[in-house]
Amino acid sequence: MAIPGEESESEMMDKAEELWIDELLFGTRRCAGCGRRLPANTEHFHRDKHEPDGLKRECRRCCSARRADRYRRRKAARR
Repeated sequence: MAIPGEESESEMMDKAEELWIDELLFGTRRCAGCGRRLPANTEHFHRDKHEPDGLKRECRRCCSARRADRYRRRKAARR
């Protein structure tokens, strides 16, 4: 019986296969924030017209974490 919130082995294999295919099609890019290697596409990185490949240096997860931290710090400073 699967634990809620955890993926089954077949779901994990499907995701791994999708990532592998993305890596072949788009290549990979290392996130400047967390150091993970991810497929270089807009699913994993925001767009940035100033970068040579059109993608930001940080992955979407790191950008979201950085923005949330900045929001909390600025909110606390206003109080």
